[in-house]
Amino acid sequence: MTLPPVLRISSSLRLGLILLGLATLTSAATSAQPSDLFSDTAVNIQLIDPLDPARERARAEAQAGRSDPFQPLDLSVATPTPLPPPPPALTVTTLDGQELPLIEPATPTPDPARFARSVMVSGVMNVDGDIVALVTADQAVPGVVRRGDRYRTARVLAISLERQEVLLEEGGITVARRVNEPVSVASN
Repeated sequence: MTLPPVLRISSSLRLGLILLGLATLTSAATSAQPSDLFSDTAVNIQLIDPLDPARERARAEAQAGRSDPFQPLDLSVATPTPLPPPPPALTVTTLDGQELPLIEPATPTPDPARFARSVMVSGVMNVDGDIVALVTADQAVPGVVRRGDRYRTARVLAISLERQEVLLEEGGITVARRVNEPVSVASN
């Protein structure tokens, strides 16, 4: 239903008028005497139980564990557990009886261009003057890339139609991948 412009009122004002009417009806039903705003408020205040401030403070302190909210929490610091002594160094005795410490081989660092080396190029073509390459890799969605695109963690530096080659850069290393060049197991 649409009201004429003179009778249009906002929904919050309409809600206020409805609540005021309900309050007036409620107070009129509870008391036979004429009501005004002050007497309605006085009657309605008696409906809300007053809070006991001391009980509320005790409840809040029990939940928080402290009376001052700016006081730091009482966290007990655990005594540090002493570390066990390091294992004895492994030594190797040479032919002349001298003991030398055994140096453990360093763990190999992962290849920063591992993904770029795993890319397989299916084809390079010229599409309306734009050179694109069809690429795929293990656990990657096959895609069409152009110069400057990113293919997962590798960036396409260049695509050569004549050499049928794509140059990828990953981790500061440039990797050249040719069309249908197999991916070696050692590079994975």
